[in-house]
Amino acid sequence: MKQVTLSILAAMLLIFGTVLRLELTDWNRSRQMAATGVRLTPAEVFVDREIRSRFPLETNIGLPDGHTAARLSAAAYAPLPAGYARFLTLCYRLFGSAAEPPMLAVQILQNGMNALSLLLLMAVIRLLVNQPWLALAAGSLYYLHPAIIQSSSGFNSESLYTCMTILLVYCAVSFFANEQATPRRSIAYGCGLGVGMALHPFLVAYGFLFASVAGMQCYLTSRRFLQYALMVAVCTAVLCAAWL
Repeated sequence: MKQVTLSILAAMLLIFGTVLRLELTDWNRSRQMAATGVRLTPAEVFVDREIRSRFPLETNIGLPDGHTAARLSAAAYAPLPAGYARFLTLCYRLFGSAAEPPMLAVQILQNGMNALSLLLLMAVIRLLVNQPWLALAAGSLYYLHPAIIQSSSGFNSESLYTCMTILLVYCAVSFFANEQATPRRSIAYGCGLGVGMALHPFLVAYGFLFASVAGMQCYLTSRRFLQYALMVAVCTAVLCAAWL
């Protein structure tokens, strides 16, 4: 009975969080800023510059009151991950025109990515603890946390890569713990982790923390330590190459 009650409560929070995500998405905020004439944040200026540098679009796309990236100080550019600019350029290519940002399409795509990342997160927790109500509760907190609901553009749109990286770390550690690792799998997991952290560099510190702890465990128990070291080395190489 207790687990049923907790599951119902978690499901209600999940629904509430979904509504908040739809109402407080970043593109809604951008539209409000455009309507009121407020200048873009440094992060949005950075993304706009990255889009212009990759694809020759017309001027003033997504910039209210005629502001352009060239007119704003380069010192104000926020250190957003390169993956977010690539994500937006893909949205422009798929849904947009040079005259106006594809706000509705990007909004739908972003919320779809967040929903998929939520499912991945819940699946990982279910695998770890085998408690459905705990997975629902974690998913509710994921959607209700202020850092997710009112996040910056980079964190919001790339939450998919967050949970994919968590999933890759979990799979890699479980494989090494069960002594099923091979050099080929080590290279594959290393590439996957490197790409995930390159697209979402907020995970770099956590990813290497997990890798270090699991690596120490492999070393102390003599379980495939060389293969694990190979995975970390490949991950580091991919991560560094992405920022060259």
